[in-house]
Amino acid sequence: MVSFQLDVLCKCLAPTLQTNNIGSISFQDSALAVSSNLLARWPTPLTFPPTTWNADTVVHSATSTAGTQGPVGDPAFLALAVDVWHRWGVTVDLNTKTYIDFRITNGVTNVTTIFTPPVPMGLPNQNATALPTDFRFFTGGADNVIAIDNFTITGACYTGYGAGCPGSMGVPSLASAPGSLPRIGTTFAANLGNLPLSLGVIMTGFSDTFALGSLPLPLALTTYGFPGCNLLADPLATQFLIGSGNVATWSFAIPASNAFVGIVFFNQGLSLDVGSPGAAFSNGGRLIIGD
Repeated sequence: MVSFQLDVLCKCLAPTLQTNNIGSISFQDSALAVSSNLLARWPTPLTFPPTTWNADTVVHSATSTAGTQGPVGDPAFLALAVDVWHRWGVTVDLNTKTYIDFRITNGVTNVTTIFTPPVPMGLPNQNATALPTDFRFFTGGADNVIAIDNFTITGACYTGYGAGCPGSMGVPSLASAPGSLPRIGTTFAANLGNLPLSLGVIMTGFSDTFALGSLPLPLALTTYGFPGCNLLADPLATQFLIGSGNVATWSFAIPASNAFVGIVFFNQGLSLDVGSPGAAFSNGGRLIIGD
């Protein structure tokens, strides 16, 4: 798996538009390589001068090797302000040739949204025989401006998915500790937050589709005494966490061996709470080990 992200700013300089596509970021643009495309486009119908743009993508098409342009499926990726820096990213699985998640941090609100497609979205060039080796940055027409900064790529990533349920401090949060990435030979750290008692539990397994081998995920926990909550990760292993300041840290030591590169784990946090029902659940976390 590969995850890349960048800061991007879009604007229009001319009184007319030559193309609706502002620009794109993609893997090597070749029929011999699997492609991934983040596509910046003006909304339609267009009010001129444009004040917003859409963070779209390109998915596999049965009728076109180049794929089909369209929205990712979450309104947070639409109507982004022009002349503002936004943080934009994607994670792809080159083995299954699918998009794993899309990420956008709105530069106006500073709110980060992670969208995990409920149905697999295929990368363009599904019939490709080679893996990508390069990136391409494209600007569409002389009227459009797409500025790019802080471009990063990594095989190691930790991304959130799904939604938790609230406790007395709101929904518990689960995210990587600042600057921490799951790389071999390091200790990865994730913070479980919004813990009223600074106590929590991390459940970790190898699946986000089945728990204990046969229970489909997400699994509604209403009948188990937790109304409105869902189990999002296989609870193969559990670890009790003691923290402070309403935050507890889960640490995971990764051996310094290339044999672990590409292994995927899924986990979810549980906050021990006051009152009934006594616990609240976080979002899920997807961990991909890189080098």
